[in-house]
Amino acid sequence: MALLSLKILETEYSIYQFSEKHQVPDTIFDSEFLSISYAVDEITVICQSNLEINSKVGDGDWTCIQLVGEFDLEIKGVWAKITSIVAEAGSPVLAITTYNTDYFLVKTASLNGVKELFKKNNFKFI
Repeated sequence: MALLSLKILETEYSIYQFSEKHQVPDTIFDSEFLSISYAVDEITVICQSNLEINSKVGDGDWTCIQLVGEFDLEIKGVWAKITSIVAEAGSPVLAITTYNTDYFLVKTASLNGVKELFKKNNFKFI
């Protein structure tokens, strides 16, 4: 597997939960990176922490890391490698996949350890 380059997005992120019928606030669309997931019983939003979001459930202090470049959707082992490295650094990980690339979030408090382990595993930060 060819190892990928990583880019750390500058702003901290938060994860919010809403009821399935809640209208998400328009302010979320000001986020550099945004993920909205809908399920029959909830809506989950991941966006920049500095946005005004009124949610009963939320968790902050996450850093978003982008896998840089497009890669084949059929590539194997990418997430196994990433999650193993993040787990070794002692951080939880949240993965978000788009058609062109992937993102993952780690707890900001663990970011330095995460970065060092990725570098030891020949990942490059740009």
